[in-house]
Amino acid sequence: MGDKRFESQSQQTEYWLSRFYEGVFVDEQPDATRIYERFGINLARAGYLARLLRARRASQWRQAARAELKTQLERYKARAEEARKEGQGHVTEFDVSLSPGAADEMRVVYDRLAAFMAERERPKPPKAKPGFGNSRWFGVPAETLLSILEAIATGDGA
Repeated sequence: MGDKRFESQSQQTEYWLSRFYEGVFVDEQPDATRIYERFGINLARAGYLARLLRARRASQWRQAARAELKTQLERYKARAEEARKEGQGHVTEFDVSLSPGAADEMRVVYDRLAAFMAERERPKPPKAKPGFGNSRWFGVPAETLLSILEAIATGDGA
C-alpha cells in the first residue's frame, strides 16, 4: 500500500508529532509540556521527543526561538533603557523565562556579540538561574538585554 513503516513506536510517534509541528503548529517549537498536555504522552517521553524534534529540525525551530527571545526581551526594553539612562545598566537585572530553544538562541547571540567586543566593553553575560519544568530562567542585565535586542534587530547575532 506504500505506507511508511517504522522500526519502533518511538519512530512512529516522532514522525506523527513532526507532521503536527510542520502542518498545524508551524510557529511553535516543540515543548515537552505542550506535547504532554496535547497528546497525552508521558512527560519523560515528551521531553525526549521534544529534544529529538528540535535537534532534527534545528533551522526551522531556530526562527521560532529567535522570535520568542525577541518578544520576551522586548517586555523589559523600556525599563532597561531607563536603567541605562540612570547609569544602572550594568547593575539592574531582569528575570527572563525562556524555552530551551530560545535560551540556546540567547547564548548564541550573546557569544557572537561578545566575540567582537573588547573585554572592557563586553556586557555582562546573562546568569542562569534555577528553574522549574522546561523553562530556563536567566538574570539578564539591562545593558546586556539592550545589546542582544540590538544584535537581533541588525542581524549581527545570526
